[in-house]
Amino acid sequence: MKKLFIILVAAMATLFVSCEKDKTAEPQLNNLTGKLHGVFSVSNTDKVQFSQGNLQYDTYAKKWQFASQQYEVQGANNVTENGVQDLFTWTTDGWKTDDTWRVLSSQEWNYLINERTNHQNLVKTARIDGTMGLVLLPDNWSLNPLTSTYTLAQWQTLEEAGAVFLPLAGLQLADADAISAIGTIGAYWSSTSRDQTLAWHIYVIGVTNTTQLASSAKQSLLSIRLVTDVE
Repeated sequence: MKKLFIILVAAMATLFVSCEKDKTAEPQLNNLTGKLHGVFSVSNTDKVQFSQGNLQYDTYAKKWQFASQQYEVQGANNVTENGVQDLFTWTTDGWKTDDTWRVLSSQEWNYLINERTNHQNLVKTARIDGTMGLVLLPDNWSLNPLTSTYTLAQWQTLEEAGAVFLPLAGLQLADADAISAIGTIGAYWSSTSRDQTLAWHIYVIGVTNTTQLASSAKQSLLSIRLVTDVE
């Protein structure tokens, strides 16, 4: 895994809370359930567990939920025929939701990917049944090393052992008209604001197995993966 490096994704935006670019809404996530059992160090002292899938919003039922599978993405329109959205803007509190769920800070993303013990063997882009994403292995991993391709059956074995998969769901920058790079690039918000208009996130390039720390306009639509702290 290459060293994290900082890039600036250019875009200006006004700061507001939104689950759509023209709609404001505070996320109501207190009742969400479904965490994976793998434990991941995000600092010298703190550990987390990940939610079972990326954050979604059902626009018909008007409720927040987790994807039923870790490799699930909604596609180019973001809101599909079933009305489910899975790319969101940054919020004023950086998606710190309550005492249960939150988003990693930029420093925690950096530690997870590039600083924890044996990190070089615990992070890799790979395809799960054709879906490209970033595989994160828990601290105590003892099974086979990572490869580049997995069948669903092979992935189930990894998932049962605590592995996390962040699908490359693409992104829509604040000044863009459509979602792009689905299956080739993934961008996941952190809780860390860079300034009034920009916030930090990880930026994953599948084909080069590269994960970067980047900043984009807070109005951009990116993926959200929540974590819960291990006491």
